[in-house]
Amino acid sequence: MQKPYGKECDYWSIGVVLFILLSGSPPFYEDEDADLFHKIKNVKYDFSDEAWNHISPEAKDLVSKILKQNPEERINCDEMLAHPWMKIQLDDENKVEFQNL
Repeated sequence: MQKPYGKECDYWSIGVVLFILLSGSPPFYEDEDADLFHKIKNVKYDFSDEAWNHISPEAKDLVSKILKQNPEERINCDEMLAHPWMKIQLDDENKVEFQNL
C-alpha cells in the first residue's frame, strides 16, 4: 500500500507467524501472486483447516485480533501479552489451567 512502515507491520508479522506455529500452514496461500496479494490485502484467511480443530478458541481469538486489515484495529504487544491465551499454563498432568480469568 506504499505507506510508512511502523510497528503495526510487526504486529501483523507476529500474527502470521503465530498462525503458522499453531496450524503448520500460512494464513494466506495461493499459487498465483496476484491471487495471494488479493487475499493478503483483503485479509482472507480462515480456521477451516483440520489442524485448527484442536486449537483453542482463545488462540483463534488472539490470531483474529492481530490479523486485522486496519493497522489501528490490531492489538499491540501489551494487549497480546495480556490476552487470556497468553496466560494459559500446563499443570503437572498437562491439563490447561487459566490464571486470573
